[in-house]
Parts: sequence; C-alpha cells; structure tokens
Amino acid sequence: IAECAKEYPNAFIRVLGFDAKRQVQVAGFLVKKP
Repeated sequence: IAECAKEYPNAFIRVLGFDAKRQVQVAGFLVKKP
C-alpha cells in the first residue's frame, strides 16, 4: 500500500477481497484518499 501511495500520490487506493470458488468480490475497503 505504501509503495502504491508513493507511486500514485493523488489516487484513491482500495483493497479488494475475492472468493476464488464463487468468483465474486466479498470484501472491499478504501485505505487511502488523495
């Protein structure tokens, strides 16, 4: 996350979690706002 924030300082950064069996997103949250 820190490397991403350093590379893209004016971007929103989200972390997403996926269920590999059902192939759907099961979690997602914002970790940094510009």
